[in-house]
Amino acid sequence: MNRDQLTITKQCAIVWQNVEYLKSLKGATDTDIARAINRSVQTVVNRRSHPRNTTVDDLIKLGKYFKIPPASLLMPLVAAEPPKPEEYIK
Repeated sequence: MNRDQLTITKQCAIVWQNVEYLKSLKGATDTDIARAINRSVQTVVNRRSHPRNTTVDDLIKLGKYFKIPPASLLMPLVAAEPPKPEEYIK
């Protein structure tokens, strides 16, 4: 995998991390997401497992569903790992 492919794969993984976070806030299910992007539930599960397959159309529809700009899904909405307690005390 070349550097550009790796970057795209990482960005797509961030999209699906954000989707999981937003789903939890909204109380949405994979079925809700599947309907929103006009795909099957199995496709949603596959996108999460293999994020590289995410399309621009998916991104646009996810943005509409969550009522956020699609581009914001490309940036982490929450930290991948919460800060350690010792990081608070400095």
